Amino acid sequence: KIRCGNAGDLPNGEFLHEGEGFIGEKVYADCKTGYALKGPNYRICKSSGWAGEFPSCEETCTAPTVDNSVQKGGVSKYFVGDIMNLTCKQGFQLNGAQTITCRPSGRWQPQPPRCVASKVETQQLTDQKVGCQAPPAASDSNVRLSNKYTFKTSFSSGDRVYYRCDVGYTSVGGSRLRMCFNGIWTPLTLICERMSCGHAGEFENGHFTYSGIHFGDKATAVCNKGYRLVGQGTRMCQSEGWDGRT
Repeated sequence: KIRCGNAGDLPNGEFLHEGEGFIGEKVYADCKTGYALKGPNYRICKSSGWAGEFPSCEETCTAPTVDNSVQKGGVSKYFVGDIMNLTCKQGFQLNGAQTITCRPSGRWQPQPPRCVASKVETQQLTDQKVGCQAPPAASDSNVRLSNKYTFKTSFSSGDRVYYRCDVGYTSVGGSRLRMCFNGIWTPLTLICERMSCGHAGEFENGHFTYSGIHFGDKATAVCNKGYRLVGQGTRMCQSEGWDGRT
């Protein structure tokens, strides 16, 4: 009997043989976790060798969950470079980019948007008369209720409170606003991320090594061979930037 032999290497996956590679038998493409098949899922052994388009295992992005949104197409996985368009349900408006792109490592760029209550919807909310207790703590530990509201325990329907990012963090999206509506607080959409200090600077006959370049990270001075350090050996990334001097 004629055999086709090895079906080839499948990057980020492998071929599973249903037999020993004789004519008429198939090999099936199986991708690793985090990758999805692009192309046919099998090749078949013919007298001329393995036939059929060679598949590939590509990185994917999972469709993000955006509350109160309408995702066109109904696709659950997207390949790198694919574009996703989002719109909001009636009564909500988009806060962020409408079009996002799948990037390597399963990241969406820019960050997926949020759907927040529209101005018309907000006005309807203020017509309700049931008040709210103090707003619950933010799910993000780096988001803080502004100090002026900290000790207030009751709010009227339509009252607004504002949030801020913790020291060392900066706002990268969402809204600082939250509103009391008929006994319920509207969702908090503020997103805070650690501030970046960037490069710690340069000095002669040495360089810095980094634990990171964001708030709380450390840069350590390392001298070239034959030189010794004089002065401060580390710099910390703080809310105003790197402390100390280069």
